[in-house]
Amino acid sequence: MANYIGWILTNKGRELLAKAINNETKINVTKFKIGAGYNTGNDRELTDLLDKRNEFPVNSYERKENGIVEFTFIVSNKTGSGTSTITNSYKISEMGIYAQDDSGTEILYAYNKGTDGDYIPVYNGKNAIDIVEKCIIIIDQAATLNVTIDNSMTYLTRDSADRRYLEIQALAKIIGLEFGGNIQDTGAKVTGKFYYDKALKYYYECIANNNLTYNDGSKFRAISNKPILDKVENLSSFKSETVRLNSTNGIQNQAFNLTISGNLRIIDFGNLAIKNEYETKFILPDWFCKNVRNISGSCANGTGGAGGEVAEIYFEATTKRLSFFPALRSGFNGNLQISGQIISVATD
Repeated sequence: MANYIGWILTNKGRELLAKAINNETKINVTKFKIGAGYNTGNDRELTDLLDKRNEFPVNSYERKENGIVEFTFIVSNKTGSGTSTITNSYKISEMGIYAQDDSGTEILYAYNKGTDGDYIPVYNGKNAIDIVEKCIIIIDQAATLNVTIDNSMTYLTRDSADRRYLEIQALAKIIGLEFGGNIQDTGAKVTGKFYYDKALKYYYECIANNNLTYNDGSKFRAISNKPILDKVENLSSFKSETVRLNSTNGIQNQAFNLTISGNLRIIDFGNLAIKNEYETKFILPDWFCKNVRNISGSCANGTGGAGGEVAEIYFEATTKRLSFFPALRSGFNGNLQISGQIISVATD
């Protein structure tokens, strides 16, 4: 049975931790290495394993109380393609957790050693083993921690797999659909099953058979609470405000009534003064223009001006520009007056 003495921070690890606490860098945990060496000197002075044999990515981690972090590493003698990760069989007598500072300099952050360690054999096609190593080390709560996790090489531990299975079974009973897997996985997605989007972290019902590996709104419908609530809240959102704006060609203090009702965006104005020239342009506020479609329209004269005015309107939401292009009145020297309304929609 393995008899490891426990993890200690190396001198380099302590220096990195001190810098992180002082906000001079982040601690970027990168990998886990194992070896067959055994240090008989001061472990804090080590900068690498004595006899390193293999390295593995971080499988998962969890920050706990009092600055403690629990890392999970999966030590395996078999690659995903079926070859052996081990050149010569050995017992694991030393382990190291490696980290980088913001400059990319990698160090041995923490070291552990022991006698009669776990035996890891060369893979021969029949003797695949996976050893779950749970490592608890100190990383102060004040320190910023980043962890490099290679998702292509991580495994589900038995505990996490069991929890995920039970969660999915309970969800399937609640919503009355069969779980089909991850949207990003290759293969057929079947109408009437639900799938997990690993990028968005939500569940979606398949509403049209497809072989996509990305979330297409015409093929998948949200069933997780948050995206549904977001849509419902958006439908019920309402805001109306009168703003006074100056045009870019010198017209001052003109009133616009801006209304948001769900996805609708409504602009209305009355007796608006514009120049008797090619274009009069106003810039609308940011809150009204986000994700709104560009649209054009027309408007007619108000109660003053030259009488009989008409103008084309163009609303370009990406630049927040609302432009008026009037039919010019020859010989008229004052400002034209127009009234009207234009309606667009937001796409989110």
